[in-house]
Order: sequence, then C-alpha cells, then structure tokens
Amino acid sequence: MLGQRPADAYRAYRSRSSGTRQTPPPRKRRGRVAEVAIIGLMVLAGLFVVVVGFWAVTLDGGREAEPEVQPTPTLGERPEYWLRVLVQNEAGEPFAAALVEFRDRLDQVVATQLTDQDGRAEALVTVGSGYSVAVRIPGYEVARLPDLVVAQQDTPRHTVTVQRAQGAASAAPPAATAAPAAGSEAAAPAPTSSAGGSQVAGGAQTAPSVSTPTPALAETAAAAPTTVSAPAPQLIVAHPNSRFTTIDPASNLALHTSESLGWQHFPLLAQAQRPGRVWIGPRGSNQAIALDLAEMRVAGEITLGENVIITALVEPPAGQRLWVGGVQADEGSQYSGRVFEVSTAADSFGEVLRQMEVPLTVSTMLARADGEMLYLLHRRTGRVMFFQPQEGLTTLEVAVTDYAPPQQPTNPTQQTVSRFISSAFMLALDQRELFLVNPTQERILAISAETGEPTRVFEVGPGVAAIRVHPDGKHLYVANRTLGMIQLVDLETAQVADFIPVGQAPRALAFSADGTRAYVANQGSDTVSVIDVAERRVSDTIALEYTPVNLIYAP
Repeated sequence: MLGQRPADAYRAYRSRSSGTRQTPPPRKRRGRVAEVAIIGLMVLAGLFVVVVGFWAVTLDGGREAEPEVQPTPTLGERPEYWLRVLVQNEAGEPFAAALVEFRDRLDQVVATQLTDQDGRAEALVTVGSGYSVAVRIPGYEVARLPDLVVAQQDTPRHTVTVQRAQGAASAAPPAATAAPAAGSEAAAPAPTSSAGGSQVAGGAQTAPSVSTPTPALAETAAAAPTTVSAPAPQLIVAHPNSRFTTIDPASNLALHTSESLGWQHFPLLAQAQRPGRVWIGPRGSNQAIALDLAEMRVAGEITLGENVIITALVEPPAGQRLWVGGVQADEGSQYSGRVFEVSTAADSFGEVLRQMEVPLTVSTMLARADGEMLYLLHRRTGRVMFFQPQEGLTTLEVAVTDYAPPQQPTNPTQQTVSRFISSAFMLALDQRELFLVNPTQERILAISAETGEPTRVFEVGPGVAAIRVHPDGKHLYVANRTLGMIQLVDLETAQVADFIPVGQAPRALAFSADGTRAYVANQGSDTVSVIDVAERRVSDTIALEYTPVNLIYAP
C-alpha cells in the first residue's frame, strides 16, 4: 500500500498469504494488561471497605460507647477557684480593713483585697499549688502563710494571725484598724495599687499633702514649730519630683505619697534630733525644711541668702541648731565654701547664728558623734577638711592619697553617675575612720578620723552609689549600681564577704534602728528592697508610685 513502510507492508503480505491473524504489537499488549490490573485492584479495595465497615458497625452495636475524651486545657483555660483567708489578731478577734496580698508560686501578687468586717478576704485564682498570702497592717508585722493549695472543690478558709510590731503599741494604724463595734463605721481608705508588689494605702488623693506653707504658716512655724507627739518609726523615701513617701517599716506598707513641693533639685535627707521630724533640703537650692512626719506637713522653713547653695545638712546631738554646708558666690561669681550655724530653737527658729568660711567648697559633710568635729569633703579634688564648729576653725586639711577626681562627663549617664558620690562618704561606728569612694579607681578608701592618714583600701569594683556602716560596726554595706547588688565588706578583713541581689540601679541605703533590716532604694525598678540582715537576703520588696532616689529611717 501507498504510505506504508516496507516492513509493515511485508508483514501484511505474509499474513494474508499464510491466512493467520495479525498479532498486536508488544507495546499495546502491555497497556491492556495494566488496565485490567488497575480495575481489579479498585474492585478489591471497594470490597475491603464494605467488609470493614460492616464489621465495625456490628461490633459497636454490641458494646457501650467509650466516654468522650476532653482536650487538655491550655494555660489560659485552666479552672479557677477561691482562695479564702481569715485575718485575726492575737486574741482571736477578726481584723477588718487589713490588706491581703495573694501571691503565686513565683511570689508575684495576683490579687489584693481588704478584709471585711468579719476579717475575711478571698480571691479567684487558678487551681494549683504554691500559693502564699501576705497580710499588711500599719503597726503590725507582715503575716505570711506559705505553701497553699487551691483545688477545684470547697477548701477550708485559711486563718492568719497578725502580731503588733515592737514599739508600735501606741501607733494608730491609719489604713487598717481592728473590727469596729456593731453599728459603727469602718474608717479605712481602700488602698490604691502601685506599680506592683506592696500597695499604697490611702493613695496620693487621700493622703495629707506636704505643701509650702503660706506666709502666715511660715511665720508661725519660724517662730515656734508646732509640738507633736512622737509617731511610730517610719521610712521616708524621696523622689526626684520633690515628692516624699512614708513607709511603715513593720508592715512594709507604703502609707502616703505627698504632693510635689515644686523643687527640681536632688533631695537631701538628714536625721532630726526631735522625734517625728526629718530635715529636707533640695541640693542646690538655698532652702531647708523640717518635715512633720505625723501630719506630713512643713513644720518649719529655713532660707539662706540668694547666692547660697546648700549641699549638706547635719543636726548635732545637742540639738537646738543645724549645721548647713554649702557654697556661696560673691559678686565676681567666685565660689567659696561655707558652714552655717542655724538655730532650731522655738524662739529663734531659722535664724543664722554664724556663717563660717572654709578653704574649699563643701560637697558633703559628716559630724562626729559628739558634734565637736565636722568632716567636709570636696569631691572634685578628694580633699577632706577637719572643721571644729565651736571655734570655727579648720584644724586639718588632707589630700587623700590615691584619690582620682571624676572625669568631666561626656554624656548624661556619666553626669548622673558622678553625682552619686555625694552619698559615698561615711564615718565608722567607732569614730576612728572615714570611708570615701574613689570614683575612678573602683575602690573605697579609708583614712584616720584623727590624723587623716590613709589606713586601708577596699576593692569593690565600679558602680558604687552609696555606702553605709552597719550598726554593729562590723560590716560596710555598699550599694553597687552596676551590679544591682549590695556588697557586704568585712571591715576586719577588708574583703567583700557576700553579695545580696536587689533591684535595678540601687541608689541609697538605710538601716532600721535595731540593725535587723536594711532598706535599699532601687532607682531603676521604682522599688525599695527590704534586706533581712541576719539571713543576708531580700525578705520583701516595696513597690512605689515614683522613682526613689534617697531614703532615711526615722526612729
């Protein structure tokens, strides 16, 4: 045929001539076999599905269906139940208006509540273990109940017994009182939450404010400061916006935060010999005030000349006067050091009795226990002046060996750090040594308080913000801003004996009157760490509304 290949034409010819049927090509034969195999497999699969389905239906009909398995709840879906407590005093009577903190296993506050008239409080928390409860009442020790378990069933109400703190028997708690008699009204303001941790009782809105006195009040205060009864011990915390917070050291409860005084300077704090008072002076201004702790008001105000800058405040043990260290500028803008003796007597309050010039400007000032010697530090040069205030004479001027002045700041951080050294100047408890921080060589220097000769060196590393001698006279507590820790220096061996982690950027230190607790103002975390001195650990953390930059314990 036309169009056929010769080979195909030949095979067709042979087929016709032989009378046999043509065999399909091998490729077509394999394709047909595959199609048959696929169809067979599909039929078998269908039969298998029918048989298995029939078997499953028959088997399930002859037995009970298994219960439905509930999915495991996620963290946000875990069940919750009530954690209930009952607060009572030592006599077993219910305590109303007590602040109860409910804490989780990480010691984070998950809820707070004031107890009702029956001393009861409760919080809805996630079912689990490791909960704890802390009860805070002004004038009472913090009562804690650890290792509480919350189950998804009725659980008994946990009883917490509170005990009045030593020395606070006459202190009337302003934020919580014992349960009132029937028909009477409870006078306890609800606490407002602070940044975290402890609560602020009363809040800034209900707390009495510290305000600059009116002219009439100023004249009255200057003539005769009001007599007040001695309050319970308090911890006073200063903030950079010239606000002050009072903290009850027994319960670690922030009681009141004052209104701003309008100052823009670093707040100086100094002990007052009169109970219930502290001295406050904005560093860099020409004013100092006596703060009444009972009423949180200005009890008296001292104003020096317009060209005077206050840098230090010290009240000697004898009282009736206040030593004010500072700087005075003359007409040619030349600065010279000054020490002012100011009367604090009722009939001459605020009167400048004497004004004494000293060789160098005063950065900070310490007083010997007997009040007969003042130690004046000029921070820029590391020179210490021994000054006898009674005679108005500088008896000794010492250039501290191995002291390097701080470098000129090149950025705001360095400028801030350089100002911390004002609080790093301390007198030993035995009055024999002076400790001062070398701001550039990362060490604390000790010199004799009699001769000014160097005695020893403490290597503590960079970042020292404040130093304080413990009341037992055996340890020097160092607030290290860089490490976020308190370094305990053994004064006998001159070695760092221990480290205590606190908050971020610790700035200032203070001790309780009995030395069992240390308080650390953490500028970077807006908290105050409470250190158990015996156990060398942080036992509590007090959260504040504003940044703390200084603090003082007022016994």
